[in-house]
Amino acid sequence: MTFDHMDLDREIPFKVCFHQPRREDRRRQASEMFRMHGLRVTRAMDMHAVAIRACWFDTLLRRLRPSALEQTGPFDVL
Repeated sequence: MTFDHMDLDREIPFKVCFHQPRREDRRRQASEMFRMHGLRVTRAMDMHAVAIRACWFDTLLRRLRPSALEQTGPFDVL
């Protein structure tokens, strides 16, 4: 599936850095957050796409559950 043909409501590639000291913990936390919203986790394909997807992720979370970001804390694009 190409970047331009993704179903953003169901498949959100991620490269998100949560404030966890270990990379494995950050990936696990990101995966759990996506699954909490019923989204499938895939890998981001390039850094430009990563930045755009982080914005989509934020927008979708706010649309799906406005308080989600408050519950999970801040994140930054890697």
